[in-house]
Amino acid sequence: DDVYFRAALLPRAVERWKGAEYVGCFRRRGRVRLSPRHTFFETGHQLLGTTYFTYATGSTYAVRSDAAALISEMPPGALRFFGCGDDCSVAMWLVAFNASVLEDGALCRWECDPDTVTVRHHGRCPGLCNPLEDIHRLHVDPRCDASTPTFVESASEGKGGRIKSRRDDMPLWVPPCIITNSERTDTMRLESCGW
Repeated sequence: DDVYFRAALLPRAVERWKGAEYVGCFRRRGRVRLSPRHTFFETGHQLLGTTYFTYATGSTYAVRSDAAALISEMPPGALRFFGCGDDCSVAMWLVAFNASVLEDGALCRWECDPDTVTVRHHGRCPGLCNPLEDIHRLHVDPRCDASTPTFVESASEGKGGRIKSRRDDMPLWVPPCIITNSERTDTMRLESCGW
């Protein structure tokens, strides 16, 4: 999916995610596709019913390294890939492992805010509706400027939502989570994320 991703804000977002194994913007009760002509046809619809469980939508979600390790250690063919795609397949696997969940709206905003990590047009399009135009517009928008990132401090830090500018002590790189297809089309392998 085409999204506007502000990588400079990811280290601070990871700080908010401590303790969670599965982070994203969650879709509740998505409709199971019953027609074989549909892109996301669900072959196991008899088991699932008419709606999916809650899952983080696929444009942006994160899986902590220990949860990713549990999934990647499963033997080939042990985990079923669902017709709805990687996002609800990963969610189903993590439900089975009783993973802790955190919803972070900074991963699914329509426009840039001080703590927005990902801009996407969820609900209308899988990512950005007009990626070439939207990415250019967002890139020149001063609210999306990542050269001087600003963050909204949480109330738990005692600042009550005050905006703070921060440049020093930000890690330059966070190891990514990588999802790769295995030899079988109905399984996936998640490599560790490093957080």
